[in-house]
Amino acid sequence: MRTTAEQTRILGLVSLIESDRSGFHRHAVEALDGKEFSVRNAGMALLQKIGTTKDAALILARLSDTDKSNVYFAAKTLAIIGGPKEVIAMDAWLSGPVHANDKQLRAQVVKSRGELAERLAKIPKPD
Repeated sequence: MRTTAEQTRILGLVSLIESDRSGFHRHAVEALDGKEFSVRNAGMALLQKIGTTKDAALILARLSDTDKSNVYFAAKTLAIIGGPKEVIAMDAWLSGPVHANDKQLRAQVVKSRGELAERLAKIPKPD
């Protein structure tokens, strides 16, 4: 069994490699349920590079994480891999009570939601 530090370092290193990292997808997804925030962060950082819209629902749950850095990473990851449903989910999160007193964190979610909506607006619509 790997230690938290080892898991975090491995996922971090894999996210830096400019090569086919698809074999690590399962590990990144499993890291989202890690007990330590650093493992969850590392999993999301890797999914920012190799994740797809199919992974976005898994990331949404991290918006309610007790660790603020995980919420930050979740919002940032959704801006990169999310789809139209995630814009709606982020709007719902923003209207809810989670982290309601943290204006800076909520501002980051608003920013990431805007980046996601902007990215999606640039995608050509099928005729």
